[in-house]
Amino acid sequence: MVGRVVAGVEVLGASHELDSIISEFMIHGINTDKVVIAGEVDSLSPAVLGEVERICQKRQIDLSFLPRMIGVTEWKVAQPEVVANPVAEAPSYFRLKRAVDIFASLAMLMVFLPLLVIAGLLVVLDVGSPVLFWQERMGWKRRSFLIYKFRTLSAPFDSEGNPTFGREPSAIGQLLRATRLDELPQLLNVLLGDMSLIGPRPLLLEDQPSNTAVRLSVRPGITGWAQVNGAKLVTKEEKEKLDEWYIQNASLRLDLRIVWMTATMMLKSRPGSRETVADLVQVQSKDSGLEQAVPAGQPQQNLAA
Repeated sequence: MVGRVVAGVEVLGASHELDSIISEFMIHGINTDKVVIAGEVDSLSPAVLGEVERICQKRQIDLSFLPRMIGVTEWKVAQPEVVANPVAEAPSYFRLKRAVDIFASLAMLMVFLPLLVIAGLLVVLDVGSPVLFWQERMGWKRRSFLIYKFRTLSAPFDSEGNPTFGREPSAIGQLLRATRLDELPQLLNVLLGDMSLIGPRPLLLEDQPSNTAVRLSVRPGITGWAQVNGAKLVTKEEKEKLDEWYIQNASLRLDLRIVWMTATMMLKSRPGSRETVADLVQVQSKDSGLEQAVPAGQPQQNLAA
């Protein structure tokens, strides 16, 4: 059942994997507030049940059993609403891009394999394992997917579930972000069909514009017209206009131009550049927002980042 969905909830693992699952989610900025066992108390052996109870008590997490929850209204975190605009029809050029994405991403994975290995080793030395960071984004035709990056920040929660503040990328992290090498794992997203090499950047649910019809009509990209025309130096509204312009005017010639401009930016980018500073300011603002919302030193039971 691991990986399958029951009543809209994914089965994450067996009971003996509980501690490692909770720890992995903490690294990705998601704190656990409840553990649900898909069975009654007697479905677990005394040893396993004792271990589960010990972990939940240590981490101050509620423990529930599914049969006892039947008929009880489930508590849910309020999610921001996204206007359900119909997805527009993408220009015919995008139907040809998928084949190009597959062959190009395979070639790039082989060419950049040494860089992937080096970047992975730098991440291990800098912030430790796991090497990859994942986060849910909304993509083509409103399909949710997990986007992958190399980690450049320490975990937002410690082993006890307390939020950690003042996180900033180190010199290694700033180098990876400035040169865009932290984005290389997204070549896997391209192969899986979640993304394209070129397109509008995938956004979080809460960052979606009010009108998503055009944006979500194509696969999001690793790089795009907005990224080579200001990226973090332009406003959200300007990015939206740039992305919509690209979708309406996409062509092989424009894509080749974006590839050239992206490569030039990667070669010229350095820690301390305007965009790198803007990226650091964005990281600090998110961290300060978390600090204002969460009293330091207190275990948080209902927090997800």
